[in-house]
Parts: sequence; structure tokens; C-alpha cells
Amino acid sequence: MSTADRSSQASATDSMVGSAAEPDYGHQLGQVAGVYILQAARMVGATTASIRMWEKHGLVTPTRLSSGYRLYSMDDVERLRQIHKLTLDGVNPAGIKRILEADADSAPSTQIAHGGGQQIHNVGDALKQLRVDTRLTLRQVSARTGLSPSYISSVERSLAVPSLATLQKLAVAFGTNVQGLMGQTTESPDTVLVRAHERRTLDSGAGVTIEDMSTAASNLESLLFTIQPGAGSDGSFSHEGEEMLYVVAGDLVLTLDGTDVYDLHAGDSMSYDSTRAHAWVNEGEVPAILVWVNTPRTF
Repeated sequence: MSTADRSSQASATDSMVGSAAEPDYGHQLGQVAGVYILQAARMVGATTASIRMWEKHGLVTPTRLSSGYRLYSMDDVERLRQIHKLTLDGVNPAGIKRILEADADSAPSTQIAHGGGQQIHNVGDALKQLRVDTRLTLRQVSARTGLSPSYISSVERSLAVPSLATLQKLAVAFGTNVQGLMGQTTESPDTVLVRAHERRTLDSGAGVTIEDMSTAASNLESLLFTIQPGAGSDGSFSHEGEEMLYVVAGDLVLTLDGTDVYDLHAGDSMSYDSTRAHAWVNEGEVPAILVWVNTPRTF
């Protein structure tokens, strides 16, 4: 039997329903006790395919019996519940892993910096302060953004690195832009010249760096995006205004309204109404560099 056949047989075995091989109750063999993947899926509200995918990404490691069955302890099931909830919040596997494993003192965070890299704000601290100042509860912010209270709390405690899509949703919920969300003034300094080393920089902590190339008192916002391979918006978002982008180097896949997909390459440009839900990702093997222009100011 080939490796592929054995893998297929194991997956099929995991999914058996009501058979003698997989009864509808926990399994116990010596000191090993737990539930099979089907029971775990039912308890969590997920599919067996999703649980196998989470295992592939290293998010959960069940016990493997000599027969090939996966066996999940109650601790595993609770971990699966957390994973499932974060998945529904739109967090990708890498983000989920950080949330589950990060230490509050060492977790990466989204930061805004002056030229030269001087840190100004940690997004978690700024978000919590803004929420307290506006007297909003976690549940009220959740209702405005569609993000779960537990996830928002994780961002505030720097246990989760919010995607740009998440930052946009939070900014809209508080009636500001991303810099305002992070405690920065929404008014840009009125300077007509910005030296390369003086650009204000937003580092998402998840492979996307945004540099502000225009600080003149204007609603026109010119940004330089550097998007690492595999990085992106991690979800779609929309806001008031219009935007135009030009690909300086690399490739980008941009999706509008969840259905219209555009493969962009160096030299390509496009523009669209920002109220259309948009998402993007660098599926290439080298960093994508783009000039992105928004009006009004979004970041």
C-alpha cells in the first residue's frame, strides 16, 4: 500500500460514524484516555477536515494510537475550541499559533515609529487606552467590529498581532484612522518635503511595513508598502474614499468584493472605490513593493 493510500485510509478511518471502530464515547487504553476526531469535532463545532488542517499547521498534537486513530484529551478539545473561535474571527494559522503560545512580555506587536526606528506606540496599549477613554466595553467594540471580545482582549494584551484588516475595522469602530487608533494625531504635519530617513513607519509585525511619504496638510495620503512573501491584509476591509496603487516590484493578488481577483505585477497599477471590500496578499517569492495612494487619509 502506498503512502498516499495509507494517508487516505487513515483520514477515512478518522471520519467513520457510528461504526464499531469508532463508538460514540471516549476511548481508554491503559493510561491514554480521550475522544476520537469525530467526537472532538462535534464538541467544538468544527469539521474533522478543519481539525486535521490545524494539526498540519502544528496548532494541536493529538495522541496517535497504534491503529492510526487520533485521540484528543479534554485539554486538546479546549485548545480546539480556542482555535475554532479564532478562526471564525478571521485569524490565520500563524496568528493563532502566536496567540496560543505567546508570552505577554515577548509577543511581537504592531508599532508606529519615527524615522530612525524610535518606537512611539504599542497598538495593544493604545487600543486599551482608547477604549477606556471612550468608555466602551469589549462587548461593545465586538459589536461594532464583528471581532470577538476574547480576540480584542488578546490584542490589548499584546498576545495577538492584529492584521491590517483588523486595524482598519477597529479604526472605523472608533471613528479614526490607523494612526489615530494607535494614539497618534490624525492631523499630518504640514511639511512639503519628506526625507527617506524621516518617514513615519507602521510595522504590522506580520510581514507588512507601511511608510508615510507625504505629510503635507492634505487628504491625499501617499504610502510605500513593503509586503513580504506570504504576508497580506489577512482579510478584507472597506472604508470611505478612493485609492490607487502602483506595483514597483514583486507581485500582488488583490481581491475586490470577495469575487474579483486581480494578479498584479511590477509596472501594473489599478484604482477603485474604497467602499468595495478589498483584500490582498503577496503570493510571490520576493517582497512586493507598492506605492499606494488613499484619499482621505486611511493610515
